[in-house]
Amino acid sequence: KIDQQPVLVLHVDNGADHFVVIKGSYLPSCFGNPLSYLVRFPGPVRDGNPEPEGSPKCLSLPKELWRVLDFLYKSGLDEPGLFSNAGSPEQMELIRECLDTGTSFDEYNFDVDSMAATLLRLIHSTLDPFIPRALLSGALSGYTPA
Repeated sequence: KIDQQPVLVLHVDNGADHFVVIKGSYLPSCFGNPLSYLVRFPGPVRDGNPEPEGSPKCLSLPKELWRVLDFLYKSGLDEPGLFSNAGSPEQMELIRECLDTGTSFDEYNFDVDSMAATLLRLIHSTLDPFIPRALLSGALSGYTPA
């Protein structure tokens, strides 16, 4: 848990400035972080113990991404409409909590649509592209639109 107390300065035209102290706490999450940061966590992000950059304990793929892809590989490859159906917001919140805390998915009965929707949100929230820009043109060179 990280505590913050920033000060918001509310400026009113032709009036006085108002200083508002905002107090809040937040829990670290794998969502909204660069992939290069997530690979530094051999344990859950919520534990808050990243390895130094270049450490041999750094992962080659964020475990959160691996866990979701592994679930979809085992349970969702034959699912019609995968990635086109909306997931359950309640399940997606629980999946996110499992990813942040390292809790096993086995404790819950998640549906593949919620897992797929969570994967899309995780991808969308990362700060780096999944395919580095330098490699993107090569990756798309053999692509021919239908």
